[in-house]
Amino acid sequence: MTASPRGVLPAWLSEDDLDVYAGEFERTGISGALNRYRDMDRAWEELAPHRGAPIKQQSLFIGGALDASTTWMSDAIDAYGSCPRCVDTLSTG
Repeated sequence: MTASPRGVLPAWLSEDDLDVYAGEFERTGISGALNRYRDMDRAWEELAPHRGAPIKQQSLFIGGALDASTTWMSDAIDAYGSCPRCVDTLSTG
């Protein structure tokens, strides 16, 4: 397997890891990943009764500056950041 277009993998991804991910993608294809988007309208309908409900379970969202979820949802993330009940710093210990 070729490491990457640049020929060098990031430190957090080994050749073995990449082989596992590539093998699973070859085995299953992309339909599983796309099914989430195919079902999006039904998900909105099913989740409608929970609109505005607080997330009670401890949770953390991490996204990079160029990740699709953070760029597409930047307005929502900005609005959530101004929420008075939100934590704006991470605890490391």
